[in-house]
Amino acid sequence: MKKILFSFSVLCISASSSFSQAMHPDENQRKFFVGVNFNYGFAALSSSSPWQGNETSITNGTGPNSTQTISAVSKPMDLGMGLQVGLCGGFRFSKNIAAEIVCNYFKGANYGISNSIITPSVPPYQDQITYNASMFKIIPSVRFQLGENKFHPYMKMGVIIGVGAKMTEESYFEQLHEIQEYSGRASWGFLGGLGILYDVTKKLTAFIEVTGNFQNWAPAKSVYTKYDQNGVDQLPNMPLSSKETDYQSQYTTTLVNQNGNWVLPPNSPTPAQKMFLPFSSAGFTIGINYSIGKAFGKESSKYNLN
Repeated sequence: MKKILFSFSVLCISASSSFSQAMHPDENQRKFFVGVNFNYGFAALSSSSPWQGNETSITNGTGPNSTQTISAVSKPMDLGMGLQVGLCGGFRFSKNIAAEIVCNYFKGANYGISNSIITPSVPPYQDQITYNASMFKIIPSVRFQLGENKFHPYMKMGVIIGVGAKMTEESYFEQLHEIQEYSGRASWGFLGGLGILYDVTKKLTAFIEVTGNFQNWAPAKSVYTKYDQNGVDQLPNMPLSSKETDYQSQYTTTLVNQNGNWVLPPNSPTPAQKMFLPFSSAGFTIGINYSIGKAFGKESSKYNLN
């Protein structure tokens, strides 16, 4: 992550230096604008996780001479794959430089793993875990663009601020059905993009962009919202320590001795170490921008747009 941030920073500083020499304060492009965008991202910078992987276990025969074969396939975890839809507003300082802020809602695609069990004594069954995440993102950014006609290639860099993040984990283990929800804490990351703007009219601009989102999220807590065994709700009979977990950078807890066993206090959430979940993606963004208000300078006569 640090290498990526450094590389983009150097690139954008160099571009800013060269673009600033070409600024014309009287260009008609100096306007406020609003817009809408759609992004679909594919998994990027996946991380290792104890949850990842599909596994199949096959038991052959019974008794002391029986064998068991286990096959596993790694499946890197990344919750950043999915659709983003958002609104933006910004200001063009010149024909080369603009600042904007985007407010997006991200809805992640399902990420699932499975564990198949095949034995001679019982019918085959499959354990299944599915993860799904969502987040609101606020993205302030700076755009550097070129081009004197209708087409304007550009480069963009910005900061991602994620709020209202949520991840749902749904599990099926034989007769057990669980749903656990993770939430809390803001997230931050980095955005970089390369794209092309096209002037449809004097005020309407369309664009397409290759976008990289580099982001992690550390939830503050998780809570079981469903815990059914053989179709019977078990949540009312479970202590708080079994239903809720608090994730912390460091913690100290005191165990209670119950009948010779050390257990967590039943009326307190279970403490656990903070974990970072990957939300990075690489994909495509399309959208339109509409200029509002009057131009600050004279209308450009280089081309005539309807």
